[in-house]
Amino acid sequence: MPALDWDSYLKPPPMPVATQREKSAGAFAAQKENIGKVCSILHPGTIVCMGAGFLNDIPVDDFIAINADIYFAEWIDGITRRAFHYDLVKQIADRFICLACKCSGDPKKYCENYFVENRNSDAALSARRNNDHCDNFLPVENNAGPCCANYAAGEFPCFLQADVTQGVAQHFALQVPDILRRADKPRQAFGYAIHASSQPGTRALLPLSDHSIDFITSSMVASQFDFEPYTYFIRSLFRRFGQEAVEQNFGTLNPLAEALRDNLFLTQMEGHCQEMLRLLKPDGRIYFSIEMLHAGNSSDPYFLAEVSCKAMGIIGRYFYFDLQTLPEILTPTHTAMVAGGKSVIQSWLLLSKPSSQ
Repeated sequence: MPALDWDSYLKPPPMPVATQREKSAGAFAAQKENIGKVCSILHPGTIVCMGAGFLNDIPVDDFIAINADIYFAEWIDGITRRAFHYDLVKQIADRFICLACKCSGDPKKYCENYFVENRNSDAALSARRNNDHCDNFLPVENNAGPCCANYAAGEFPCFLQADVTQGVAQHFALQVPDILRRADKPRQAFGYAIHASSQPGTRALLPLSDHSIDFITSSMVASQFDFEPYTYFIRSLFRRFGQEAVEQNFGTLNPLAEALRDNLFLTQMEGHCQEMLRLLKPDGRIYFSIEMLHAGNSSDPYFLAEVSCKAMGIIGRYFYFDLQTLPEILTPTHTAMVAGGKSVIQSWLLLSKPSSQ
């Protein structure tokens, strides 16, 4: 069976945004509400959303309302742009509401085709804030839902196809095909992979200046480091040696698998924290959330998500914890997860340690 390359593995899920939202948006509702509350308090001028995905937990309307410079960082090409276009126009009965037209600053920042008569007059400004859309708005329907035929992307949001671990994940993933070509058996492949995972490589930074961002979101991103690119390696291993052959020997391979998974999580978490620290202004804040507890189904007891302890140890080296700005986000939220079961999600507001910068 041919090797599975990383780019093919990361191809966008073949489903409409609306379908994806039906499956998972409810699970992230509390995160989205928390982030919106933080924005209403801090009014950040610049925002970076790490691992933005389908924007399930991102309050795009709140970001635009405060006229923020928005950067979405996501390694799966195209999905965040699709989700943003889906969110941009809302239909309520026979009303169409364009989020770009509702910003508190100049809407051309979000749509180059924004236009109203006498746009510089006080009366026009007042009318625009009360209206649902500008004079150029032309509603059309497509498979993604209502949109504006005259929408033309402005300077923001800026969509960054990027690895938010300073390139740690991609550096490892790109080595997987060669690792499997060199290996004669699964045990040898694990040995090569463990060595590769301990060598993060040259840092790949987001194309943003140091200490230039007021607010960063890392909502449930760290929990994904436990799965990728480890799962990519395992699937590639199955293709190389056969799933049945690997699983038959997994008792002896399991310690190696756990060592690889730990290495990948820790190196990705380090890179993620270092990148957030690099980007954050001295007085900026990070919204960070992670799965703390998990249960298989509604009747099972919760168990500790081990990666949360590892993640918090690394977080504590780089950041302080802000418990005053929005104390209610410290209350854990119980969330039904898309993959089944239930989780307890813990959220924090972080600020950088001066000694870490």
